[in-house]
Amino acid sequence: MYHQPVLKNRRTLLERAEKFISDIYFTDCNLKGRLYGDSCALQSIDSFLSSKRIPFAKASNQTFAPYKVGDTFGPTWWTCWFKVTLSIPESWRGKEVHLRWESDGEAMVWRDEQPVQGLSKEGEKTSYILSDCLKDEEPHSITLYVEMACNGLFGAGQDP
Repeated sequence: MYHQPVLKNRRTLLERAEKFISDIYFTDCNLKGRLYGDSCALQSIDSFLSSKRIPFAKASNQTFAPYKVGDTFGPTWWTCWFKVTLSIPESWRGKEVHLRWESDGEAMVWRDEQPVQGLSKEGEKTSYILSDCLKDEEPHSITLYVEMACNGLFGAGQDP
């Protein structure tokens, strides 16, 4: 017979769970810290909005404006292109390196003019592996493009 677990200290349990997955607390030993390890800021991130889906060749030649992480983008059903420039620290040589991308929708990472990884929201698929084991001969400065749909994974209500 199954018995519902007794949560005597619900608040304590929730606080511990929050710290276990936190970006701020105990990052040297919590789950996110163990999964992703060190992190560094992007060199730059710029964006361009399009009311229609356009091919990569056309998108990459547009005028991109500076963007800050946390800014909004869209309107709904538009496509936002991001130009992401990053520099991987030399101390990460020999390590697996990821681009972590968390947004509220679907995205496609483009590298060397090719689509390489789809991304989705809320931890479903939020990272792209830049290198399995970073070597000296691999580029440590990289420019990627991210094509972002300005809607949720399954749309955003009625068509415009």
